[in-house]
Amino acid sequence: MVIKSTKLEDDKDLDQDDLDRKESIKSVIDVLQSLSKAIKTLKLYPDTSHLRQKFITELVAKFKGFLEEYGDLILKIKKSEFFYMGEVVYSNPSLEDSIAFKLYGDGIRELTFTEGLSEEELFDFIDIVTRDYKKEGEDDDTVTKLWEKDFKSIRYAVVEEGKDDNLLLQIPEKVTTTDTSKNALLKAYKQEMTAEPKGESLLQPAGVEVEIEQIYGKPFSEIFTLTPEEITKVHDEMEIEKKMDLVSELVDILFHILRIEHELDSYSEFLKHLEKIIKTLLLAGDYKRVLPILTTLKTFIRDGNNFTNAHAQEAEKIIDALGEEDFLHQLMPQSKFTGIEDLDSISMFISMLNKNAIVPIANMVGILDNMKARRLLCDVLAILAKDNIDLLYKKLEDEKWYVVRNIVYVLGKIGDIKAIPNLKKIKDHMEARVRKEIVHALVEIKSEDAKDILIDFLNDDNNTVRIAALRYLMNMSYQKALPIISDIISRETFDTKDIYEKKEFFEALGKLGNNDVLPFLRETLMKRSKLFGKSKIEEKRLYAAFALKKMSTTESMEILKEGSLSSDKGIRKICEDALQIIQEKR
Repeated sequence: MVIKSTKLEDDKDLDQDDLDRKESIKSVIDVLQSLSKAIKTLKLYPDTSHLRQKFITELVAKFKGFLEEYGDLILKIKKSEFFYMGEVVYSNPSLEDSIAFKLYGDGIRELTFTEGLSEEELFDFIDIVTRDYKKEGEDDDTVTKLWEKDFKSIRYAVVEEGKDDNLLLQIPEKVTTTDTSKNALLKAYKQEMTAEPKGESLLQPAGVEVEIEQIYGKPFSEIFTLTPEEITKVHDEMEIEKKMDLVSELVDILFHILRIEHELDSYSEFLKHLEKIIKTLLLAGDYKRVLPILTTLKTFIRDGNNFTNAHAQEAEKIIDALGEEDFLHQLMPQSKFTGIEDLDSISMFISMLNKNAIVPIANMVGILDNMKARRLLCDVLAILAKDNIDLLYKKLEDEKWYVVRNIVYVLGKIGDIKAIPNLKKIKDHMEARVRKEIVHALVEIKSEDAKDILIDFLNDDNNTVRIAALRYLMNMSYQKALPIISDIISRETFDTKDIYEKKEFFEALGKLGNNDVLPFLRETLMKRSKLFGKSKIEEKRLYAAFALKKMSTTESMEILKEGSLSSDKGIRKICEDALQIIQEKR
């Protein structure tokens, strides 16, 4: 089994959409690798094995990460391959083990995973696609089992029997030192003591050396030769020095001087030395050593040390200097930023900067190519700009859509209601991904005004934006959305929506609706089929029964019971199935 992308190439000239596309394809490959591992694990280990849960938990996390970043995961299915955005992201020539072949053989040509995917759904999905129904003596196939499960976050498209496939239902180098071990020193000593003389030396002792030999009664070379004990002591001293953190020693000395230096000019001079040390460490990628220095410096500023405000302002200048745009661009070019292993350390560093760093960091969101780096900056911005969100509004006018989306994400993370007017200004942004992020941000803000704007997105041009807004309104039980939901369902254009969106709207009607919607649902359920448009009428019956089942009130149950007694076989079957499901859940 091979999981790959057939056409991914390195291209520094790619625009942002192409870079995002490459990132998303890599992410899909990673998700499908985890899916393949999870399937193998579930086959090999018993239900009680902790490995089963471990793989499923990891798999859900990867799906969640992808879906939050890129939206719906839509896979096109060929005989033994999955395609995403035209790229092969899964290929397994072994038909017996191929997930793609299993789905393809049962007529499934498209598979979609959406936000909200749960562990239970993944368990059920894997169980369905790995079972051999013929060996088990069952007449059902994969499509039937998928339909019975009624997945909320997994969709599929199948080929109608006898029709064409196109007709679907819907780091810096380390410094090295010479060998200073005890053994090496002793070896050098022995070599010196056992070396045979190679003839008479041409250099004779003279002057001070002669006087020293006369005093000690020994040759000059023997007087200053180290004994084994002395060598051991030297070695021990060298080991101690090797373990000393000279930078930390210097910083401690500087802070000690700053505590006792009252003269402002001298105080400022020592602060400049401290600033140079901090910047040198940062440029070397040593964020871990910078954090305690900044923590001490901030404590210094806060406590005052009985100095004047002028002293505190001089100390603040260091932190301001670290947040200047020129230094940040020098500090975080693409090659260094992505090479930092401990991302928590850099996050903590940026979060300790002053508000003058907010705009430069927001600007860097539009420069960095790496998706992970941009998201890291956004998460830190949400901390840094919490009390200064007005500094972010200008970036909402940026011509790069992904910059706007990331700033919207930051405003959502902050969750301040003061951002609502500015989000409302861009709710009709031309890029659907920006509009969908606005939906997420409004949900995080949690206010009546935010919910009212969410209602506007029910009429968005993009179905993923509409569905996202609808689900949030439904989950928040926002009754004010009910009239517009009812109106949308009543429109003639409602029939042009795909089956999943129509089902979502009827589900919302059932969850938010009261007795006022019962007449409409009853009429839709009891409507008899005509010669023409029969399939659409039957489809709406299913949705109406689904909504009544969601309401699960005495009145809605009565309508279902009435339908179960209908002379129309189709109505009767739909109502009987709905009542049975309600009964089983009770």
